[in-house]
Amino acid sequence: MTQQPERQDDDGGRPPQGQQPYRAQHQPQQPPQYGQSQPGARPPQPPSPYGQPSYSGGLYAPFVPRPRVGFVDAIKLGFANYANFKGRAGRSEFWWWYLFRLIVVGIPAGIGYGMLLGGIVSQLATDRQYGSGYGTAPDVVFTGAMGAGTVLMVIGLIIELAILLPDLAITWRRLHDGGFPGPMFFLAFIPGVGGIIVLVLTILPSKPEGMKYEAQ
Repeated sequence: MTQQPERQDDDGGRPPQGQQPYRAQHQPQQPPQYGQSQPGARPPQPPSPYGQPSYSGGLYAPFVPRPRVGFVDAIKLGFANYANFKGRAGRSEFWWWYLFRLIVVGIPAGIGYGMLLGGIVSQLATDRQYGSGYGTAPDVVFTGAMGAGTVLMVIGLIIELAILLPDLAITWRRLHDGGFPGPMFFLAFIPGVGGIIVLVLTILPSKPEGMKYEAQ
């Protein structure tokens, strides 16, 4: 009896269509070339500016420090944000505004107070020297210099009231820039040390945490 040859598949032992050969399936993958990212890998995050920590979790926007400004620009920003309690204010913006406030309020009020007090003291000294003695009350005459001093003090008070709101607003924003909530301004009302606490907080540098107030 003649032995029949074994019947082979029509495809000659080739793998089914659409399937990679065994060797192709099990070949090791080549490492990515220099400058190329591995397929499916997450692209690298850009470094945070100025060496600050990166907040990739989406809590804050990327940290961008407030620009440095001069004296005139700080005054313009102060009045442009007259009642703005949102956002941030840099240290240069805050301290130039503080100097402006000291000039327009402190100088007329200080000069007026000196003129008024000087006139009173001068008259008291004259009355003691030429008066009738310690048993009578001294006579104080309201002179022209004392009147001018009083006017200057009133002018300083009016200016202080006019810039009270922007002064509070810029302090509020300066606290934001340092990463502190604005209501910490009210620590200034603590007797004795409150003003010193707020002063120290406004001196501190900007922090990335302050960006959460920028997004309000």
